[in-house]
Amino acid sequence: MSAVLLHLESVLQNQNDLQTAMADNQIQTLNSLNQIGHDQTQMTGIQNQTLNTLNQISQTQIQMATTFNQVATLMQVQSQQLQNMSSTMSSMVSLLENQQETLQNISKSLPYQTDVVTREFQMQNSILRLNFAHDCSELAFTHPHSGIYTISPVDGLAMKVYCHMDTAGYGWIVFQRRYDGSVDFYRNWDDYVEGFGTVDGEFWMGLHLLQKLTSSGTWELKILLEDFNGGTAYANYPSFSIGDAASNYTLHIGAYSGTAGDSLSYNNNKPFSTKDRDNDRQSSFSCAQRHEGAWWHGACTHINLNGKYLGATGNRSTAMFWHHWTLSLQSLKSSMMMFRRIG
Repeated sequence: MSAVLLHLESVLQNQNDLQTAMADNQIQTLNSLNQIGHDQTQMTGIQNQTLNTLNQISQTQIQMATTFNQVATLMQVQSQQLQNMSSTMSSMVSLLENQQETLQNISKSLPYQTDVVTREFQMQNSILRLNFAHDCSELAFTHPHSGIYTISPVDGLAMKVYCHMDTAGYGWIVFQRRYDGSVDFYRNWDDYVEGFGTVDGEFWMGLHLLQKLTSSGTWELKILLEDFNGGTAYANYPSFSIGDAASNYTLHIGAYSGTAGDSLSYNNNKPFSTKDRDNDRQSSFSCAQRHEGAWWHGACTHINLNGKYLGATGNRSTAMFWHHWTLSLQSLKSSMMMFRRIG
C-alpha cells in the first residue's frame, strides 16, 4: 500500500511540475506577445514618420517645380525685355545721330542766335528795372505804408526788402530786426555773410548784400530801440557803408545824433566778428564768443544788438544791450537797424 501511495505522490508531483512548467511557458508566451505588440506599435510610429517625411519631400518637390516654372517664365520675360532694350537702343542711336546733325546745323547759325538772345535779355532786364524802384525812398510817396517791396538798387539785381515808412525821413531799408527772440542770432560767419531769418520777421539781411548796396552813393544809418518798459530811443549816423569781404566787412559811419547815446562810434572802422571768425582787437579772448553776439567788435563793444534775446530780466554781457542808453547791460525788447540813400 505504501508503494502505491508513493507512486501516486510521484505522479501528483510530476503533474504539479508539468502544470508549473506549462504556466511558466504561458507567461513567457504572453510576455513575448506583449513585446511583439510593442514592437509593432513602434514600427507603426516609424511608418507614420516615414510617410510624413515622404509627404514633406513631395511638397518640397512640388514647390521646387513651381519655382522652376516661375524662374523659366521670368527668364522669358527678361529675354523679351532685353530684346526691347536692344530695339530701344538702336532707336536712341538713330535719334542721337539726327540730333548731332541738328546741332551741327545750329552751330552754324549760333553767333547770330546768341546775339539775338543777348539783345532780348538786355531788353527784358531793362524793362524789369524800370518796373522796380532803386530803393525804398523812391516808394515813399506812392507806397506810404511799411511793408515788403521789390527794389532794384543795382543793375541786374532785384530783391525783396522791408521798407520802413513810419519814421521821419521815410524810405528806410531794414537790414536787422529783432522783437521776440524767435530767430537765433548766435550764428557763424557764413550765416552773417549770406543773411538769415525772413524779411517779414526777425532777420539779418547779410553782410554781402549790405556791402553791395552801400558800395555806391551816400547812405544814412538809423537804429531804433525799445525797452521792456515802453521806452524808445534812436541813433542816427548820416554816413554809412560796409567794406568789402577782404576787409571783413569793416563798418564806416559818420557823426552821431539822436536820443540813445553814441554807443556805435566805438565800433567805427572795426571789422566784423562772429563766434567762428575772430577779427576783434582783444588778444586774450573772442569778443563774439564772450558776448554771444556777432558785431563789429573792437575790444569789445558798447553794443550787442545781435546778442541773446533774454527778456525783461536779462542784465548781463550776453544780452541784447545798448550801454549808453540804459547805462547798463539791460536786455532790450526790440531793435531795428536800417539805412536809406541820401545822395
